[in-house]
Amino acid sequence: MIAGVGQGFTMAFNDTGATPDSTYGATLTFTSADEPLPGATSQPDLTIALRARVTGGTVAVGDGRVPAQTRLLKPFPNPMTRASSLRFDLARAGRVRLEVFDLHGRRVAVVADRPFEAGRHSLDWNGRGASGTLGAGIYFARLSGPGLEAQSARLAIVR
Repeated sequence: MIAGVGQGFTMAFNDTGATPDSTYGATLTFTSADEPLPGATSQPDLTIALRARVTGGTVAVGDGRVPAQTRLLKPFPNPMTRASSLRFDLARAGRVRLEVFDLHGRRVAVVADRPFEAGRHSLDWNGRGASGTLGAGIYFARLSGPGLEAQSARLAIVR
């Protein structure tokens, strides 16, 4: 919470020039400049360890362990204005289809339709479909594939 308002931060790993099958690490630290309330102690820094692993042309985010279950995570940021990260965990390697549908159930974009390694994945989507930039509204990201139970997540676009 910053000034009583929740804030989101988007982190990106640019894998240009990265060595395939290598793990990269970084530490992100948030320090508070707030003065403690009378009689209270100041809050300690929030430190987060970040890891990214380049595999098969996509950036797999996490600690290298294979997730126990396949699941579509909530898009972030949501609502989106320019782009959103569509994230999913994949328990087994396989072909995955990640699509976006409008409220009428019409497919408006195919974000991915290809094989993925088991692990955690994040794909950036710019709010564009086959017919161009999509308008403001409610959409649904859908993760499916052979042997997968289809999963959906709501995504709002504001312009």
